[in-house]
Amino acid sequence: MSSTTLNSWCVLKEVINNIPSQALVIYTEGSKSNLDRTGSGVFTKAENGDFRYNFRNPDNCPIFRSKLLAIRETLNFALSSEAKAFEF
Repeated sequence: MSSTTLNSWCVLKEVINNIPSQALVIYTEGSKSNLDRTGSGVFTKAENGDFRYNFRNPDNCPIFRSKLLAIRETLNFALSSEAKAFEF
């Protein structure tokens, strides 16, 4: 491993370790099968339980669009969670 790569990993580890515990951390995935079927997924771990959302995309959907769809659903989830946090 080169020193540049090692330094990048150290910086990345520091960033990850400094994420506040109350931060909303969300993972997204868009994937494509050998049959040209695509799907997207969202996962987040919250204090009141895990949130998982998987969905199938139209056939022959490009992988890039699959990933964008997952990000869009993530933003919708984050915005609705933020709105609920400020309800009285």
